[in-house]
Amino acid sequence: MTESFDIQVYDESSNIAEIKVIDKIDDGYEERLAKYQNDTIGWNKEYPPIPMLPPNNFTEFNVEVIEVFKGNLKKGKIKLRVIDKNSSCYWEPKTEKSYIFYFGERIDQKGIELIQIGGCQRRIRTDSNNYLSEANALRIFKDKNQGKFVVEQSDLINPPNKPYFSVKGKFKNGKRHGKWIIAEPIGYSKKETKHQEKVLILKYKNGKLMAVKYFKPNNNHTENYFIRHWKYYYEERKTVANKG
Repeated sequence: MTESFDIQVYDESSNIAEIKVIDKIDDGYEERLAKYQNDTIGWNKEYPPIPMLPPNNFTEFNVEVIEVFKGNLKKGKIKLRVIDKNSSCYWEPKTEKSYIFYFGERIDQKGIELIQIGGCQRRIRTDSNNYLSEANALRIFKDKNQGKFVVEQSDLINPPNKPYFSVKGKFKNGKRHGKWIIAEPIGYSKKETKHQEKVLILKYKNGKLMAVKYFKPNNNHTENYFIRHWKYYYEERKTVANKG
């Protein structure tokens, strides 16, 4: 996960929103576990039985949608489900904190609407260093104002002695148009102070991706990321667009 804005994650996500976590929904697991242990044959304090796995592979929260950056969510209260509870990358949000969450489609669970996220999905806490520039980037992509734009994130550079723009591009009639320049992301190495100004150029024509040009970065770790993700992702999108 990068600190700077990740255009591929944006394009892959069906919904992006700022969400405040109100409280965690108690599933009664602790009480059921205690009863299970007490009722288990052979129970003793020295060698307790192996506890059962959590009954659900998720935890749910009551949340409130504060601002919608992408998708068809509405402001207001909804349920949030965090999945992969038995995974090593499982993560839970903190109550009374707000986050920008990137996620897929909403789910209708027995008439109850909820949103679902995994531990590895992109999230930005609103009190983090990259919240303001991330939110600004999302508003640029949401508004699609006519003309050129830059996603300025120099505040993430340490020290902030050089301007940094994660994405430069242009909108025409609400669609991506012309040359879009994607810079080397911030987040792989805290020791680095130089970031390549372009590692990817995407050329659009009235919203249609026409060409992808890749520049090999100096950082091998970054190179591996782009080979696996951005480069192939946009090459595939270009192929699909040209077939259409």
